[in-house]
Amino acid sequence: MGRGSVLFVLVLALITPAAAGGGRSPDAADPAGAVFQVEIVARDTNKSAGYGTAFFTASDGTALTASHVVYRAQHDPEHYDLLAIVDKEFYSVEIVCASKLHDDPTKPSAVTGVQPGRDVAQIKVVPSRFLFREWLLTLETGEKLRLATAHANAVPAFPYLAIARGPSAGEHIRVIGFGHISPIPRVFVATGQIDRMTQARDGTDIFSAEFPSRPQPGNSGSPILNDRNQVVGLWPWYSLTQSNLAVGISSTALQRPCP
Repeated sequence: MGRGSVLFVLVLALITPAAAGGGRSPDAADPAGAVFQVEIVARDTNKSAGYGTAFFTASDGTALTASHVVYRAQHDPEHYDLLAIVDKEFYSVEIVCASKLHDDPTKPSAVTGVQPGRDVAQIKVVPSRFLFREWLLTLETGEKLRLATAHANAVPAFPYLAIARGPSAGEHIRVIGFGHISPIPRVFVATGQIDRMTQARDGTDIFSAEFPSRPQPGNSGSPILNDRNQVVGLWPWYSLTQSNLAVGISSTALQRPCP
């Protein structure tokens, strides 16, 4: 599945003017508790330049997201940092590894779309290294709303999600992330059904899925869960031509995020 009659776009929300021990087990925890927002912070203004979603895969802060979510911080670290918001506290984010992308996510094309392929990054949440202590949202009224405060001590044991085998056609799924439905970060859940399994041009296992109300911009990097709250994929794209269609990366590509 690539370029053709169905065009796909990355779903990072851009702003313009094997599990370790400890933590809560995936079965005992609300899966939303293992999902968090990743902000792209412009160093010159200390303001958001976009955001995506990530999810913990180990209690020590190891997590997965889409490679295009971390792209700016990876390729231009002089101007961009990554900030994670977890339970109204914010942390710094280290990039462990990230897939090389076919398309530059900072220059999306509404005409040609993007070529689906491996789009996976492993990150690590660490104590805040930012100089500011509060992460604020400025409302249209000019009022400033505090979204999170800095976490400077050792990281706690985070709840995490287990990665399962790849999904199958016909399977019911949920995408949990921070879709762009409000200026205030909120968890957005989209339910759907896998339509068919295929491979991207680079050999990455991917699948298409149909949603009555599909995931929103900002859901990039969200986990795709089966009925047992296990991760069967990662969500990076939606269709430009079919409003109910989205494409996910199979969990077979997540087993070894840093090949």
